[in-house]
Parts: sequence; C-alpha cells; structure tokens
Amino acid sequence: MNFHADWTNTLTELGLTSVMTELSSEEGIARNGNHAVEVLKRKLVELRKVPSEEQSKGHSHNLHVLSEIIDTVEKTMRKQGN
Repeated sequence: MNFHADWTNTLTELGLTSVMTELSSEEGIARNGNHAVEVLKRKLVELRKVPSEEQSKGHSHNLHVLSEIIDTVEKTMRKQGN
C-alpha cells in the first residue's frame, strides 16, 4: 500500500510506524490487515476521548487521516476477499 506523506507523518507522530510496515504490501495487508485496523481503531477511540482543551493543533486532522487509512485498508481487504 502506498502511503502519502501525510499518512506517514501522522502515523509517525502518533507512534504507529509499525502499522506502515504491516501494510507496506498487498501480502502485508492480507496477512496483517485485521490487526492493523484494530490498532488504528483503538488509537482513533483514544484520540476521540482527549478533552478539547488538551487537543493538539493537528488533532482533528489526525482523526481524519486515521479514518481515511482505516477505510482504505478495509476496502483493500474486501477486494482481496479477507
């Protein structure tokens, strides 16, 4: 899977670089897609719980990017039949 710079930056900022490795190829998505989606969804839930006064400047952007990555991985997995 090709990661845009935006996705890479967001995953790096959130400490989720291992997810990029898991999803770096079609085989990786087939093998690790479910796990990666679980990790991303847990992080999404965690970020949504952050009180507004504690949110960083890019908080809503990070939420959007994580949702976008999850959607893309899930679509790819459906195409693969997973």
